[in-house]
Amino acid sequence: MNVPKAEWATELPFPRGALVEDAHGRRGRLMASLIERDRTTDRIVRRTAFLRPIGGGHEWQAPLDELRAVD
Repeated sequence: MNVPKAEWATELPFPRGALVEDAHGRRGRLMASLIERDRTTDRIVRRTAFLRPIGGGHEWQAPLDELRAVD
């Protein structure tokens, strides 16, 4: 089984702490992103964003490519 290797993203499409919206309409602050790569080809398989809700609550994950900036 080819388990992907993971690394924290050093560059984000939005600044850390930026207000973003995921594909389900949930809004939160972008805190970090994890990049997973195929171990044999080193190709990126998944980019996961970690989001913190405004005003508190449970953090959640969303695909980094599906986020959009909120004005």
